[in-house]
Amino acid sequence: MGDWTIECGRNDGSDDGDKAQMLFLGDVALAGKVGDVIRQHGAAFLFNRLSPGFFDADVVCYNLECCLSRRGKVWEPKPVPFRGLPEFLAVFPEMRGRYVANVANNHFLDYGEDAALDTLETLRHHNTAVMGAVGPDDAGRHVLLETRAGRIGLIAFAPSVHVLPLATRVNVIAARPCDMVSQVQTLKRQAHMVVVSLHQGVENTTCVDRRCRKLTHRLVEAGADCIVCHHPHIIQGIEVYRGAPIFHSIGNFAIDSDFARWPEARKSLALRLMVCGGRLRRVGIEPVVITDLLQPQPATDEQARIIRSETEALSSAFRSKLRSAVHSLRCEGIKAYDRVTSIHEMIRRQGTLATTRYYAARVMTRLK
Repeated sequence: MGDWTIECGRNDGSDDGDKAQMLFLGDVALAGKVGDVIRQHGAAFLFNRLSPGFFDADVVCYNLECCLSRRGKVWEPKPVPFRGLPEFLAVFPEMRGRYVANVANNHFLDYGEDAALDTLETLRHHNTAVMGAVGPDDAGRHVLLETRAGRIGLIAFAPSVHVLPLATRVNVIAARPCDMVSQVQTLKRQAHMVVVSLHQGVENTTCVDRRCRKLTHRLVEAGADCIVCHHPHIIQGIEVYRGAPIFHSIGNFAIDSDFARWPEARKSLALRLMVCGGRLRRVGIEPVVITDLLQPQPATDEQARIIRSETEALSSAFRSKLRSAVHSLRCEGIKAYDRVTSIHEMIRRQGTLATTRYYAARVMTRLK
């Protein structure tokens, strides 16, 4: 298959000058069956189906969908909490650039504050920058990186997350849309270009919610040069708004999922952002699939052709108001069904009183 690239409309200059490359990966959860694979085969096994130069970039950014700790306990009644061990981070090989872990998601806090703090310490120990976390010292809120091609700002938000109630030392950034806009504007004044990571959308559907799409547009208007979204766990469409590419979901990269139920969760997009002169010039897209042993590997030519065709079909929906509205309505229906199912299951397992207390606490946290 030929090169799959997106030329960026904000590219108003030549490619002369120093260049930098950023690699963005999908959801990574070093927990569950992925953790079992690492224990059984060793850290080097997980990524050994990728080429030796796969991680060769100035910046490698991934969404860390778990905590890495032996401490803490589950505080939220969710079906699958994700916890890995600190030594599992060794799956990422040494490379010339800098790793950045996004923790603005709904699994970083699965085992509470102690486990989240252990995770941040583990990432620091591995010289991995963090975005998407907030604490008393504001460390981990965003990242500013000096590259050969200019200063790059990275910031992450988690609109879909449930923040940890009463937390005082660490939490995830789940700001209001107006606050997200303000933070992107502030970061843009400090950097030549800004990339935003958003944890939002409806899980396991290819449709994009209207509110999610509206938020990405607002952040582009605020100065974001590219937006990369996570949370649905399967690939969604790609949109270019005011010259800035928006990847509404790039899928999983290394995670334990029910592939029999959702085979699309095996597919992922690895994004290579080409930066020159402080501007995003183009984005190269590399299709990736997850094997039965939960290893990401480059898609075959035929797999890549199918993934590209499916993604382009999803992307074409953004050019039709009718199709976009239908997709949004479908998202609303799926969200409502999932919410009712979740509440019913919690009542069955823990009783009406515990369920009422839990959802009351969530409402109060959002109102703060």
